[in-house]
This record gives sequence, C-alpha cells and structure tokens, in this order.
Amino acid sequence: MAGRRSLALIALLGCVLAGCSDAASDDPAPTPTESPTSSERDVIASVPTLPPAARKDTLKGAEAFIRHYIELLNYAANTGDVRALHRAARGCGGCRKYETLYRDTYARGGYMKEPGWQPSEVFAAVQGDGSVGVLTTVRAPRMRFKLRAGAEEKVGKQDTYKLRFELRSFSGRWVVTDFGQQEEIDKH
Repeated sequence: MAGRRSLALIALLGCVLAGCSDAASDDPAPTPTESPTSSERDVIASVPTLPPAARKDTLKGAEAFIRHYIELLNYAANTGDVRALHRAARGCGGCRKYETLYRDTYARGGYMKEPGWQPSEVFAAVQGDGSVGVLTTVRAPRMRFKLRAGAEEKVGKQDTYKLRFELRSFSGRWVVTDFGQQEEIDKH
C-alpha cells in the first residue's frame, strides 16, 4: 500500500515537473508576468498563522490543522520558503517531496505562480495506532511555472485531487506524518 501511495504522489508531482497542460479547460491560462524577486515575494505573502482551532487536540483541530497545512503548501509554492512547511511535518516522505520541489525550483531561479489549492470536504478519523487520518478534496487551479531560470514557462492543468494525510499530536502540536493521494475505490 505504501508503494501505491508513493506512486500516486509521484504522479501528482510528475504533472508539475512534466509541465502538464489542459488546452480544453474553461479556465484561461494565467497571464504571463515576470517572476517576483525574493523581496517582492516577502511582501506578497506572509507565512500563514496557525489558527486557534488548529491548536486543539481534537478531530476538528486535526481538520483545521490540515487546512492550515494546505495554506503552508500554497505559501511555499509561491515563495520558495519551505521553513514553516518543514516544521509542520515529521518523518513524512510525501511532505519532503513538495519541500524539495519548491525549494529547488526557487534556488534555480524558477518560480510557481498559482492561486493555490482550495480544500473542501475535510474529514478526520482516529486510526487504531493513535494517529488521525484526514481525507480532503482539493481543487488545484491552473498555474504558470518555470523549474529554473531560462527555462520555458509552462502551464499546469487544473484538476481536483483527493488527498490523504496522517497526523499525530506531539507535545500538544499537530504534525503531518504521511501525505499522499487518496486511493480510489474500484467501482464495479
């Protein structure tokens, strides 16, 4: 099962890395502009603040924390600053793949210009091992990106993903311990 989770996340990342485009989409492609400088990115976005609801050691607290984590993913994608994203996870391979993608893209002079993932249908449930599983659906709008300076700008496709997170509370603080695409149930 872990292998399938990894393959699903890799497929999700592969779309960004391969420069997927969706010419048939009703959403227009984002308008090209120059990549913001690091000081402009600092002004454009500030690190999302953990909301009080996400501090609670409850299922509703876990749901609020995942909404916050998605805000951190969006912030890192638009700035290359992965510090807060890194602190919000522990031992999470899927999380590290996104951190690496965002950090390395900006370090090579690239960028990602996206409105960000929009979560909906966030559900949490306690699992047998003391962790909390959270399932959510996110809408990923089209985005423009360059993986390095001098590369051609690409347009990613708009899509909807079902994501699965695993959380644990350490010293009264939620952290993500696993993150991947939710496996679809075969409908026969």
